[in-house]
Amino acid sequence: MAMGTGLGSAAALIIPASEDVTLASLQSVLDKANLELPSQSRLSTDRIILLAPGDTFVVSPKGR
Repeated sequence: MAMGTGLGSAAALIIPASEDVTLASLQSVLDKANLELPSQSRLSTDRIILLAPGDTFVVSPKGR
């Protein structure tokens, strides 16, 4: 998702498969992905919310 006023920045809601997933454990994956992404698409851990495994959230029909 994109967030912000004017120039947006990337953010993410992540539903992990297990309780073992933490923001710290995602850092190496983020570092590798961010090397390939343009600056406006890069993610940092302060823009990620980890939900609990099994959580759900409502999405619009357009987002399915």
